[in-house]
Amino acid sequence: MLKNKRKTMILITSILVVILSIFAVFIFPKIITFPGNVGSSGKYLQAKNNTHLLVGRNGYRIMIPQTDNLFKGITDGDAIWVVTEGTALDSKNGDSINVISCAVTFEGTFEDISEQVVDELVELGYIDRPEQYP
Repeated sequence: MLKNKRKTMILITSILVVILSIFAVFIFPKIITFPGNVGSSGKYLQAKNNTHLLVGRNGYRIMIPQTDNLFKGITDGDAIWVVTEGTALDSKNGDSINVISCAVTFEGTFEDISEQVVDELVELGYIDRPEQYP
């Protein structure tokens, strides 16, 4: 009897962890986008001079953190969700966006950023040419 109760508790706990994980990744970011703020996703890239870039399907944006250590622990290629002030979705390639909050949705590597984007960022002087892209 006690063994079955323990298995049931483990199963319930596992289900709750999965539900909370789904909430944290897919639902919570949409909730915290208050009126006037916009949520956006992409890949993180640390550029020269402590510049932070959000690389997405529509190019890249320069991210300006609104708090210290906002990007602490995030590495190149990580998939991130950011909440920004204003209309980040209307911004053009190279525009700056003010980032209020940031969360890693999936861990990644530098290789997750397309070679075409890397070439453009090297040409613009944001990054040095990495060894894996001669």
